[in-house]
Amino acid sequence: METTGMRAEIREICQPDGYRMAVRHWSCGSEHKNDAPLILLHSLFFTGEMFESVVPAMSQGYDCAAPTFRGQDGRGRGDRTPTVEQLAQDLFHWLDQDGHDRVHLMGSSMGAYVAMEMLRHRPEQVVTVVLSCCTADAEQDTARFAALTDFLSSGPDAQ
Repeated sequence: METTGMRAEIREICQPDGYRMAVRHWSCGSEHKNDAPLILLHSLFFTGEMFESVVPAMSQGYDCAAPTFRGQDGRGRGDRTPTVEQLAQDLFHWLDQDGHDRVHLMGSSMGAYVAMEMLRHRPEQVVTVVLSCCTADAEQDTARFAALTDFLSSGPDAQ
């Protein structure tokens, strides 16, 4: 999919439980790029594709990457439940595998919660963070929210 001349390269990252996480990569193509990539973390019920149209504006001097969280793209969930903690662990596995010891994070909604979880476990790895469309309050009705996410992600057309 092209966006203002930029094409995402999509790679699959094999997680320890066999789940294959899709990660979109966009290279800024500049010799003056920042060493730490900008990692874009999507909202619930979306995929990394949600950032396609904004990457040209966000990639000035940064390579960008947008993983798609397990359970969000019709590929299944693997053997692990896609909790915020697990999604952060999936990202750590990928970042370690690719040798990214420093990253910039931009998280939207659920992606912001994953970014906060990453900060909790590895604050030294995060250079900057932007949290968008989120709250600092915990989900008030976790059982109802869990039932909704299970229903929406397991239906005949999860997308």
